[in-house]
Amino acid sequence: MAHHGDSVLGLVGDVRSASDMQLAVETATRHFGRLDAVVACAGVVAGGAAIWELSDAAWDAVWSVNVLGTRRLIEAAAPTLIANGKDAHGRVVAVASAAGRTGLYHLAAYSAAKHAVVGLIRGTAMDLAPYGVTANAVSPGSTRTALLDASARSMNSPVPRSSRSNSPSTDSSNRWKLPPRFRGCARRPRQRSRVPTSRSTEA
Repeated sequence: MAHHGDSVLGLVGDVRSASDMQLAVETATRHFGRLDAVVACAGVVAGGAAIWELSDAAWDAVWSVNVLGTRRLIEAAAPTLIANGKDAHGRVVAVASAAGRTGLYHLAAYSAAKHAVVGLIRGTAMDLAPYGVTANAVSPGSTRTALLDASARSMNSPVPRSSRSNSPSTDSSNRWKLPPRFRGCARRPRQRSRVPTSRSTEA
């Protein structure tokens, strides 16, 4: 980050910690002079087993980082974004996942957490709307890389055969598919109504 000079500020913290997120917001505001937007993008994935075989520690890690971490950033940043006034058009963005709209084989905890992130952002959007601050979630699919392959192998999950190296999957639900005999059990949800100030976008 050094070659970016003062335009980039690196901080180390735990997104699960309210004090760490408050310090991050205060430090960024002081360094840059104002805070216009925040992005909750820290995430943890754990799986490789059916939900009834997953340890409490793995469940807690996925839930605390993905969901509680998003909440901690929002609660730290919202007062500052609101104080900027409606004309500042503050922004809250959370990185959810294609798993936030469908079920994935051996990734029930991760899928549940990303569903929760989407729901959290929808509710947050309604709370922030009167202040001119918007909240949105983006739900990217997978990109076939060595890291994805290694993650899939470590969790005993298949990777999409159709994905090409370094190219986005054309079907983000293919990130980790169900075993063939169970694929008929999973269906994409029907088109849902959306509130004006919240959007979950799947890449």
